Amino acid sequence: MSTGYQANSNVKGNLYAWAVQSGNVGTAVVPIPAAVWLFGSGLIGLIGLTRRKKA
Repeated sequence: MSTGYQANSNVKGNLYAWAVQSGNVGTAVVPIPAAVWLFGSGLIGLIGLTRRKKA
């Protein structure tokens, strides 16, 4: 028989999840907040504008 515990936490835009089962500990980080998507799309838009002005 095994026992376990699992929890999720959101700290500063990063999602942390951890699970403990029979003494084993595992941690996973998913650092993709909405700000990254907004910054990336804005950066791609600026690159597109500079290429359009050069052409």
